[in-house]
Amino acid sequence: MLMSTPFPKKATVWTGAIMGGIVNAVMSAKDPGFGFRGWSRNTYVLRGGDGRDGAITFASGHWYPDAPLAGAFFDVHGRNFNDNALLEHCFLGCPAYQRSLANGGALRYLLFDGPKDIQVTAAFWDDGDRVIASDNWDTQLANGVDLITAELMEDHDVALAAFQADYDLSEEQSAFVQSVFKRKLARPADYFELSRDEAAWLESTFEDPKIRYDQLDKLGFKGPDTDGNSNSPKWWHSIDTAAEAQKAMKQCREQFAEMGIDFPEKEAL
Repeated sequence: MLMSTPFPKKATVWTGAIMGGIVNAVMSAKDPGFGFRGWSRNTYVLRGGDGRDGAITFASGHWYPDAPLAGAFFDVHGRNFNDNALLEHCFLGCPAYQRSLANGGALRYLLFDGPKDIQVTAAFWDDGDRVIASDNWDTQLANGVDLITAELMEDHDVALAAFQADYDLSEEQSAFVQSVFKRKLARPADYFELSRDEAAWLESTFEDPKIRYDQLDKLGFKGPDTDGNSNSPKWWHSIDTAAEAQKAMKQCREQFAEMGIDFPEKEAL
């Protein structure tokens, strides 16, 4: 008889969300288009871009790992999400406080066609030092929770390697993520500030989108305003590189700030 996958530890979910938020903040400095995961107040929000979305609300946000939490996920390829009873089934047995966390947090990020159109295919909440759900954990993974596969890895080095593969992080970026992650775990309830050298390094990682699109063009990519003529103007040549760089750093700073990590302004460098 096959054994079902055990439910993960609550602390692992929290530390995974911290690492994921740092990874996405670092990648946002390279390209402001990175918005796959990150913190919004006390909720960790995920956008899979493949029909999967999710959010986990932590009662104490990024400040404290040992606090109640509630997560909700949606997978367009999962079980019948048009079933009105599915939402309640997903939260069957959920304590009132954790359900209130979901109602006021995570579920707000799974609204699609209106204020009442909440679509959920999986949910979980804390129970002691682990999380629990109305179905076994394999069912949760099959219905959207696999979006946080990297976050659920207990070994931090293994989790970082998974993020590195997913985001194509350079060795230098991975080392930076690890450094900031360790500092955050060492004092989660405190604010801390990146150094000026770290801020300058993040700014240096910005990738000019014109170069990226030129490389794609050589591989056969054609933008919406091209006619197949190699001598015609490329739409991306009109991109304001300086404005994109400023946008990237603004997004990077904001994402770090959501985790209590201050980022010095450029003029302070």
